[in-house]
Amino acid sequence: MNIQTSVSFQTSNELLQKLMDSAQKKTLNNLKMFENRLVLIEGGGYEKIWLETQPMGGEMYAKRNMEAGINNQLLFYGAPKSGWPNARKHCLN
Repeated sequence: MNIQTSVSFQTSNELLQKLMDSAQKKTLNNLKMFENRLVLIEGGGYEKIWLETQPMGGEMYAKRNMEAGINNQLLFYGAPKSGWPNARKHCLN
C-alpha cells in the first residue's frame, strides 16, 4: 500500500518543537511487522497491541501511516475472518 499521508507541527517555542520532534521519532520505533503486516504496537515496553484501543489508535495513526492504521483496525474488526488467522496472538486482551 502506498498512500501518501502526513502530519506536520511547527512552533516557534523551541522546547515544544523539540518535544514533538522527539515524540514523533520515538513513535516510529513502535512500528512492527506482525505476520508480514505493518502495525503500530503500544510501546512503553509492550511489544503487542491492545485490542481495546485499536479502532481509535488505528484511525489516529493512519494520518501518519495508512498501512499501519488499517492493519491495526483489521486486528480489531475480525482479522481472522479477513485472512489474518493468527492475528489474536499478537494482541493483549
